[in-house]
Amino acid sequence: MCFYFIISRYPDAAGDIPANVYDQIITKEILEDAKELLEWLEKKLLQASK
Repeated sequence: MCFYFIISRYPDAAGDIPANVYDQIITKEILEDAKELLEWLEKKLLQASK
């Protein structure tokens, strides 16, 4: 996900308009990764609060 972070943070790093770099497949993958990360983080926070 580092590459996508860099593009979103520094648009000139993409070599193109960021909207042209992301397509529907990539966007879905990024969203799924983010959901997975949030679920993992929620579990860890719940464990830590016990």
